[in-house]
Amino acid sequence: MRAHLGIIGVVAAGLAVQAELPAQTIAEGVLETSPKSFFRVDTVDGQAVGYGWRQTTKLSSGRRMAETYNMRIRERGNLVKTMTDMFERLEDEAGNITRLQLTNKSGGTVSQTTANITNESIHVTRSVGRDVRSETILRPANLRFDAGSGLIKSWDFTAKPELEFLNFNLGARAIERVVIKPHSDPQTPQGGMTLLRSSFSGSSVMSVSKLTLNAARDVLKTTRFQFGTMTETRPMPEGPADPGKFPAFSVLENSLVKSPFRILDPALKGQIRFVFRFREGIEFSVPVTVNQRVTLRDGILTLNVCDTCGPKIPLSNEARADALRPTAWLQSDHPLLRDIAAPIKRLKIPDVQKMERLAIAARKVLARIDYSGHYSALEALKRGAGDCTEDAIVLAALGRAAGIPTKVASGLAYSRPKYHGMSNVFIPHNWTLAYADGRWQSFDMSLQAFDASHIAINIGDGDARSLSAASQLAGLLIWEKMTEIKRRPVSGG
Repeated sequence: MRAHLGIIGVVAAGLAVQAELPAQTIAEGVLETSPKSFFRVDTVDGQAVGYGWRQTTKLSSGRRMAETYNMRIRERGNLVKTMTDMFERLEDEAGNITRLQLTNKSGGTVSQTTANITNESIHVTRSVGRDVRSETILRPANLRFDAGSGLIKSWDFTAKPELEFLNFNLGARAIERVVIKPHSDPQTPQGGMTLLRSSFSGSSVMSVSKLTLNAARDVLKTTRFQFGTMTETRPMPEGPADPGKFPAFSVLENSLVKSPFRILDPALKGQIRFVFRFREGIEFSVPVTVNQRVTLRDGILTLNVCDTCGPKIPLSNEARADALRPTAWLQSDHPLLRDIAAPIKRLKIPDVQKMERLAIAARKVLARIDYSGHYSALEALKRGAGDCTEDAIVLAALGRAAGIPTKVASGLAYSRPKYHGMSNVFIPHNWTLAYADGRWQSFDMSLQAFDASHIAINIGDGDARSLSAASQLAGLLIWEKMTEIKRRPVSGG
């Protein structure tokens, strides 16, 4: 089984802790460098997740702020792997941000995203080896680059009960809407406050975090919902004495959700109704798909999942173009993907059969299972390895290369056999949606079949932001009920 949500590769994106500037970019006049300030990330029950540091350098032309986050991953069947995210922000002498850069190192793979910023636009370049993709984003007025942290100190709650603004997300290479508002939390310190910070893409929630402040409005800790639990980022006096001995964390084992029941094949092939509440009353909407009907009422989320439970969703010309375009994660225009897809694209067979044959072709290349990292379609094919994340991304990219509109669904799916030491569990999972033969259909290359246990939490293009969103939002769901919906027998006569 090759399932899992791919959250290992987007942990740092979810934590919003990022990177250090490569040496060649700070050759210009370094005037002063501050000592490193360290932080660590733990689950609420005390498991170590990762650690990092922040540092500020005063330059002759302004200043540079850098942050590095390290996480050691331990998954069954894989060697312990260190993942590092390094982030830098450059400001000119007037304090204007001129460049952002994020570098991710996972094993032998390095990717880098750079944003050069002017008053009018943001020019973004993402490079993975020799594959380089660039785009220019128009910069709206009052766009922020700090997720609102610079607004909190001077915020007048009585005059403005909520902060709402636009923020640029470098990892997603996108502009998001961010809302910050007070949040009731019994662990709020005396004289302090707790804030809830949510980011949105359109109406879809992409991230949720809690900020705990002291009376001076300094951030004491940041809490995030992920891995089926909550993690807390706090300052620490110094870094690990021996970073190589920092505990390795198993993302998958901590993300598994025990099923209330053992689900038998008739239920999986039929219809299942799931009922959830929201942790701490933090509500969000989940996507309606051709397989998933959604009802949200009075704080209760109800999902009905089966082959035809959802509505028929039309595909507009704009949506078709979006589901066919190559992206930095789905490089459907790259010769490697076009060469795999071309002979199948030419066949005079239904699109469903084309998707099935594309999955077989992809499986021949993705022969090795690797549960760590989050790789684009091109990276995965070159590595010849991956899990359900890469399976879904590669199949979506090949579908687009074959002229079939596709998306990537992220959420949960059921595993009856033992998976990473547990059986009868819901596992983080990804699969592919394709508009095949006139309607949207689900294709699960990893589990080889779509069934009624597939709960879609986010739909995107296989990008880090979409997968991180699914990870966080899954941590906000509290299971209430799960019921098999049986069809009533048709009476004769």
